Formats: sequence, structure tokens, C-alpha cells
Amino acid sequence: QIQRVIEIASADSSNKILVLSAMAGTTDQLVAIANQLEQACPEAAHEIFGRLLVQYQDLVDELFYAPPYRAKAATIISRFQDDSWALINADFTSSIKKKLVVQGEFILTRLFHLACQQVGVESLWLSSPDYIKVDHLGQPDIAYTKRKLKALLHKKDAHPIYVLQGFVCRNYLGEIVILGRGGSDYTATIVGAALEVQEVHIWTDINGIHNIDHRF
Repeated sequence: QIQRVIEIASADSSNKILVLSAMAGTTDQLVAIANQLEQACPEAAHEIFGRLLVQYQDLVDELFYAPPYRAKAATIISRFQDDSWALINADFTSSIKKKLVVQGEFILTRLFHLACQQVGVESLWLSSPDYIKVDHLGQPDIAYTKRKLKALLHKKDAHPIYVLQGFVCRNYLGEIVILGRGGSDYTATIVGAALEVQEVHIWTDINGIHNIDHRF
């Protein structure tokens, strides 16, 4: 599926910002880990994370065929492991939980960016918390996103594809927070609104953008 997304994104020469979710099942497992930590069950949390890590190691084995990129992917996995273990072994707080459950978006986008490089597709990895911010009411600061992204896109060395994480952003205090489930659809529409783009395409396993009433 990662290879297919790269094919779709690079099929024409128009500039694109890709907003990617975590790999299927990752967020659910990270939430399960956080719940186990909240219930003071670290052994169960460690077991779930061990299974999750194997899934990503299998992904790397299947996706990266060129030795240099396989080595770089192994480094990404190692960083994911170190960052996640540090959060899992820290004193549990709501802030730790938020940082933990978004790790799936960060590792997937890093691996996707590397997969683009492997096949010669130019892209630039971005960290969503640097570009997406919500105010004290949890509403997106569109002006902030517009200012930050336009400054990036107007650089002389603009890239054809920018890779951004969905679901994660910063609040008005600068803390890492989440937009809620379905947050990647939401992130994409925030970016689209800020840049006044011609089109926002959503490729998802549900019908349309997450809504309070899923019949619509």
C-alpha cells in the first residue's frame, strides 16, 4: 500500500502535501499500551509494544530492498523503539499518553519518506506540530498554518511532495496534543483551507470525513 500511494502521488507533476495516518492497527495498540500503563500494568504494555515492533520490522523487511535504505529504515525503527520505550517507562501522565499514541504517525511518515527516496521520488518530511496548532478552545489556528506552510512552499528549493503526519498538532501552550480519531482527514482539510488549495483528496477506509453522525 505504501508503494501504491507513492505511485499515485508521483503520477503527475502537481505539487502535493500528503497527510498520512499511522499503519492500520498501530494507534489502537498504542492506546492499549497507554491504558495498561494507566492501570499500572507495565508488563502487559511491554508485551503489546513487543508485538507492534515486530510488525514494523516485518514492514521494513518487505518494503526496503536496497541495502542502504534498509539500513536507514533500521535506524528509524531503532529511534521509534527508543522514543516509545522512553515514554512507556516514564511516569504516566496524560501528556505522556498523547505523545505515545502519535508515535505511529511519526514512524509511518518517516518510513514513507524513505521509501520515496528509494524509488527516486523527491519528497520532504515535515513535523505536523511545527505547522498545525489549535487555540485554547481546540480550534485550528488557520492563520498560523497558512503563514508557516506558505513560507515553506515559497522557498526556491520547493519539493513536489511534502509528507505530513495527521492526527497530531500543538496546542496554544506548545504541548503535543491530538485532533482526535479521524484526525488525519481533519489535518488534511486544515491544510487545504489554510492554503486555499484547489482540491483535497481523502483516501480512507471509511465513507468520507469522520462526522458525529456516520450516516453522512
